[in-house]
Amino acid sequence: MKKTTGILSLSLLTSLSAFAADNKATICTHGTFERKVEVVYPQGGETPCEVQYTKEGKMNVVWYAEAEIGYCEDKASTFIEKLKGWGWNCELVKPLTMEPEVKEEPKTESNDSNSSDSDSKDF
Repeated sequence: MKKTTGILSLSLLTSLSAFAADNKATICTHGTFERKVEVVYPQGGETPCEVQYTKEGKMNVVWYAEAEIGYCEDKASTFIEKLKGWGWNCELVKPLTMEPEVKEEPKTESNDSNSSDSDSKDF
């Protein structure tokens, strides 16, 4: 039974990793100027992917890969290093996800029928 459970766990982790690719954004600043380099996974998997570059509020897709895993990450990383070489300060920011992280609070009994959980659902 343990061997089967281990195989199932490994297979589940492998299949989930193919579907769980978080967008990665790096913000670069130079004085009052800001640039954003973001690796985006339109379908949520490792491919296809695109590298989006935002400058002066205008976003352009500068690289795109249909099937080559790691291509967009490599291109974005190389470009970010170039920006740093030109004097930009770059910092990886926490990726945004479509589903907010929900913290579970301890359940307490309440007789108040007007209580609402709407605060935990606001984005």
